[in-house]
Amino acid sequence: MRTYPLSLILLFLSCVTSPFTLFALDDESTEITEVLESLHSAWDADEYRAYRINIDTPPIQQQTVVESLKATIAGDDVDVDWITKDEYDVDYFELYAAVDAKPYKSIQKIKPDKGKGEGANKKSYKQKDKDKRKENQQAKRIYYRLHQVTKKGEDQILAVTFASASSSSAANDPDAIDDLIPQLTPKSPEVAAMERFGQYPVSHYTGIADISIPIYTIKVGDLTIPIELKYHAGGHRVSDVAPRQGLGWSISGLYSLSRQVRGQVDEMSGTGMLGMQLPTFNLSCISDSDKSLLDQHINFGADMERDIFTYRTPLRSNSFVVTPDSTYFLEADRAQMSFAGGFNDFTIRDDHGNRYIYDIKENSSANHVNNTTAWHVSEILTTQPGEKLAYTYYGPETVSYETDRIYTHSYITDLCDPYMLSGVSAGAQTPTLTQNSVTIVARPIKEIFFPGGKIHFVLEQNNRQDLAGGKAIDKIDIYGYDFEDNAYRKI
Repeated sequence: MRTYPLSLILLFLSCVTSPFTLFALDDESTEITEVLESLHSAWDADEYRAYRINIDTPPIQQQTVVESLKATIAGDDVDVDWITKDEYDVDYFELYAAVDAKPYKSIQKIKPDKGKGEGANKKSYKQKDKDKRKENQQAKRIYYRLHQVTKKGEDQILAVTFASASSSSAANDPDAIDDLIPQLTPKSPEVAAMERFGQYPVSHYTGIADISIPIYTIKVGDLTIPIELKYHAGGHRVSDVAPRQGLGWSISGLYSLSRQVRGQVDEMSGTGMLGMQLPTFNLSCISDSDKSLLDQHINFGADMERDIFTYRTPLRSNSFVVTPDSTYFLEADRAQMSFAGGFNDFTIRDDHGNRYIYDIKENSSANHVNNTTAWHVSEILTTQPGEKLAYTYYGPETVSYETDRIYTHSYITDLCDPYMLSGVSAGAQTPTLTQNSVTIVARPIKEIFFPGGKIHFVLEQNNRQDLAGGKAIDKIDIYGYDFEDNAYRKI
């Protein structure tokens, strides 16, 4: 019969029953063969495995299911309604409120309806938060958090919602939801079609064929500029908006400087990223000052990201961001960039000495935000005297269309809330379906003047039928210059 040290046996038993606890034991020996044999037999037994499963996997704690929670401004009061689908072990519900970034405070305790806190039937609850708007006239949002307190005294968060200052339920208020999702200002269909050739290049490597119809080739200085109708065979979404030359088609030889607006426009006085440093946050636990700064970003009070600009010339294209002290290109670039205050115009000098002036602005508006999203080229000045191109454009033309539908869930949480840190996720807003109207104040290309001639883009007489406003291109006329008659003649 074998003998084992008692300290080894007890240490082994402590590791089996609680793998996270070790005990210091005296080094004594005794014969406990029967204990070890029974332990050894249990090691391979189903009972032991079941026992271990019960230790490592605690039973799932059931919690009341809230199907919806809404808060609606009603005069000076706020109506808070919720519907429970299942109720488990509810002693009472407790409603907390917070104004903007201030701490939550308990405002009401509500006993469950008939059924005494148990059952799977839907139950509706209606509560009124008296004089909340009257007391907080400057508040942007009033947040509500619904808790369940069980009969054992356990406190559980069930859902979170808020009421916006626009006197309507946040769940049904598109402006309130729009403030919580990224703000996207779309470009005109013509600029977007042009950008596709940079994002998904036409080449054998990408598998996209080169489909083009040559119109005319301009030679000025050392530049050769082909005017072509080019088709991008990368596919189309149902929601794609056709440019004025046709779905999938772009016109080469037209150059612009466009930008992707991220947050606010960088040049916005006082709150744009131009002239500001990026904020830093301690995300392990956000302080009240951090919350205030984040609220400014969410409510368009301060910019948080630099806009991304993309320029195109006959020789290359590149993207860049602008900081208070420099311009940083995405790819190595020897071009020299200059711009007027407020981004009214840009001038680029390439590494060959050619200058490109972008000063014909195009605006886009969506979701109550209006921004300049493109600057079209007006002149290309080559290194050879008198050798230049001039671009002219039609007057501002307004085009409107509907964007993709956006299905939104908004989650509200607080990293410093002890309930959040315990692993309980905050509630979700009622899903919201939004669709915004986009308005583009476009500048359609009219003429390109070059030494010895011009190209004239003729628009149709009537507006397009697929958009609210805007005219499609009818034809492209090529003119030569008759120096004897001092006039242009169509060729």
